[in-house]
Amino acid sequence: MEKMSSSTAKHESKTIKRKIDKENMDPEHAQCMPPPSRPSPLSDNHQVENFELMMKDLSKEVNLLFSNYAKTLGESSALDVLHVHMFDEILKEARSLETQLRQKKEDLRNHLTMLAKALQR
Repeated sequence: MEKMSSSTAKHESKTIKRKIDKENMDPEHAQCMPPPSRPSPLSDNHQVENFELMMKDLSKEVNLLFSNYAKTLGESSALDVLHVHMFDEILKEARSLETQLRQKKEDLRNHLTMLAKALQR
């Protein structure tokens, strides 16, 4: 952080010195100086290509993330369906066991009733 502030301060001081030098320059000498450099159209084109390449890479990355997200959601919904199916099977088995137990209870009641009648004779 300290390094950045010192480099920024150096840059600002150089900029100020350039402004002062330009103000102190005589007009004849100023005409001999080349104009401040502007980015050439080639560098603009290069920047556009870099930007387009970066956007293409980002697009691929975003598509990959969406693909992974969709895959995860698909797996999650498949598990949900599986759990619902398993729950239905468990519920069917529980109802079947309940029916069997009620039948056995009824059979036992009938058997005990027969025994009680036999003992009463």
